[in-house]
Amino acid sequence: MRRTLIAAALAFAVLAAAAGAASKVVVHGRLAKTEGLTATYRSGHGTFSAKWIGRRHYRLGGRIDGKRLTGTFRTRQNSSGTAYRARGRGRLGGRVVRITGGGPNDLSRTTLVLR
Repeated sequence: MRRTLIAAALAFAVLAAAAGAASKVVVHGRLAKTEGLTATYRSGHGTFSAKWIGRRHYRLGGRIDGKRLTGTFRTRQNSSGTAYRARGRGRLGGRVVRITGGGPNDLSRTTLVLR
């Protein structure tokens, strides 16, 4: 009986850890302001900013759902040239996340997917 309970508790803990690691946060940001080389976005999850650090290369910072977001991403044009795609990596709180997303070329909106 005791072994069964311990095995069940261990299995539940492993499943809960796997579900947390596989979760993703989708952030739909709207441009709030620009200052120099930095664009600041607001969303329902929080505020974040993207600072230009090189050709098609940006540094990300802010708070999403109360957790600190840091990281970098690179951009490229889509095939029609009307929007950009982003790919990079960073940290959300203590968790390492892959950053993907994109938006229109005028930078008025952006979507970030943090996995």
